[in-house]
Amino acid sequence: MKKITISAIIILVLAIYAIPGILATSLTTTRDIDISLISQIPDPVEPGSYAEFRFKIENFGSSNLEDIEIEMMDDFPFSLERGEERVKFIGTLGARQVASKAYTFMYKVRVDSNALVGENTIELRWRSNEGSWIKESFVINIWTEPTLLSLKEVSSEPSRIKPGSVADIKLVLWNGARSFIKDVKVKLVLVQLIQTTTSISYEELPFSPIASSDEKIITKMESMSEADVHFKLVVNADAEAKIYKVPVSISYLDGNGRSYNQTAIISLIVGDEPDLIVGIDDSEIYKAGQIGTINVKFVNKGLSDVKFLYVRLKASQNYNILSSEDAYIGNIDSDDYETEEFRIYLKKSQNGYATLPLEIEFKDANNVEYQKTIELKLKLLSEEEAALVGLKKSNTTTGILVTLAVVIIGFIIYRKLKKRKKK
Repeated sequence: MKKITISAIIILVLAIYAIPGILATSLTTTRDIDISLISQIPDPVEPGSYAEFRFKIENFGSSNLEDIEIEMMDDFPFSLERGEERVKFIGTLGARQVASKAYTFMYKVRVDSNALVGENTIELRWRSNEGSWIKESFVINIWTEPTLLSLKEVSSEPSRIKPGSVADIKLVLWNGARSFIKDVKVKLVLVQLIQTTTSISYEELPFSPIASSDEKIITKMESMSEADVHFKLVVNADAEAKIYKVPVSISYLDGNGRSYNQTAIISLIVGDEPDLIVGIDDSEIYKAGQIGTINVKFVNKGLSDVKFLYVRLKASQNYNILSSEDAYIGNIDSDDYETEEFRIYLKKSQNGYATLPLEIEFKDANNVEYQKTIELKLKLLSEEEAALVGLKKSNTTTGILVTLAVVIIGFIIYRKLKKRKKK
């Protein structure tokens, strides 16, 4: 009985020492499996792109491990490319199968365009016939080039804005980076601070926002996308006609919260087609067959100045031009006028008028060119109308003869009366 008891005690003691060894062997088998990321293409990975991740699995243990399978987990911002096998069956991994003998495998994944720049995690899990799933995490660095937000397009409706009118200004922004941006603020700088060593002043452009503010916000812009903002501006009624440069301030944040600021310049054209009135101011000619000077008046009644005005009286079968046929007048300011004379011989008229075709060329304040032909109408008078307004003068010779005749008749009558008195 004592021998049995002693034997039992010995067996129990041996069992106590053996169990930790068995457990240690099991744990060691599990811990001796190592999975590592050996390469990635491209490096670094960019948001919105595809990437290939190559891994290796090694068995540092002293025994084989069988029925190994590995699965990639869906975890933002990584997702498995279409057609790619999620679970890869490796099978048996031999003892001491490491280094160049390690088993390698690859996953092709899509990186979400909204991925945050910086460190992100991709997860795999594996198992063998000896245990449950075990997770492994790998840090993937996502990076992109500096954000490329640009002002792609600027338009104004109308393209040339009249003083006192309203225009719709459209700005198109382009996010050329491979990552999204957010909190995009676009502001028109209509009042500028001018600071010198001695003073501080402000320059105010002749524009004011109407029905909206001078700042717009875009909540988010995806990678490689565009967005537009609209501003309604009213132009001061007394604004000078010219091209105005308007600064546009743009600020935004990238996916990691880093802030960016930049300034662009847009140009807005203020002006209108000059309202140039051309007409005959005075004329020495009132009927066909006369030679005289015609005075033409050019009145600028618009808000835009007239520049480089050139005029030319076109030839006609109805008259001969006796003076120079053309003239350079130059500039006419708003609410001002100039005159020019042409001397002609009027050969004939039509329906009581003489038509004088006048070609004019000029530019506005923004150097936009204009060319026009204006038909000037010269009103002619009949003999009776000319006499009534004192334009028809009597013939000098006839007047002298009439006067002489009156004198002679009077002298004859006087002589006859004198002879009768003597009788």
